[in-house]
Amino acid sequence: MMYSIIMGLVFGILTYFCTNLYLKEKNIFIIKIKRFTILIIVMIGIFMINYMVNGLSLISFMYCTISSFLVIIFVVDCIKMIIPDTLNIGIFLLTIILILVFKKPLYISKIDLIIFLVLNTLITIIVLGAFLCVKIEVLGFGDIKLFFSIGILLGCFKFLVALFIASFVAVIVECLIFRFKRKMIPFGPYLVVGFIIVIIFEKYINFHQLFILFLTYF
Repeated sequence: MMYSIIMGLVFGILTYFCTNLYLKEKNIFIIKIKRFTILIIVMIGIFMINYMVNGLSLISFMYCTISSFLVIIFVVDCIKMIIPDTLNIGIFLLTIILILVFKKPLYISKIDLIIFLVLNTLITIIVLGAFLCVKIEVLGFGDIKLFFSIGILLGCFKFLVALFIASFVAVIVECLIFRFKRKMIPFGPYLVVGFIIVIIFEKYINFHQLFILFLTYF
């Protein structure tokens, strides 16, 4: 447990400074107490939960590292409404390491992965077509890249479950935001929440039931 607290603290500090870098703060080492405290608490929470769920292992550490990239995306997308390509590339490289080096993909089968690749291609074509034809941005292209970088780890089935979780959280939060007349949040941060939940709790989520809920929801 102490290990997870220490690593969460270290990663929380690194996440904070990286977030400042992507937000183009004049001094990335300046401490903004509120953001700094929240990121430290979030990263310690992620490491502690991951330790309790998945134990102490290199694979568990990799999941936490991917989660730290996702947390940076959450903050940057909320503030700047953009998902930096370098973060997507970093997540992509980590997923490739998990799949090829550690042989630990989360997708159910190769067919599941192929279906995801086809689905991701179709989503990209639809989003690009909508933007070119009617100038409507259905999803940001950063979101599409995030789909791909995480989806090759999860596969179609678990990706859709993560998408359901993200959409469910988005509906609740956006209704509250609308009620209190606050600034709307882009979809990227909700995707981050869905992806982190699926990655960390993958062993314990009943994906069959959630997938049925996903189909019913949409």
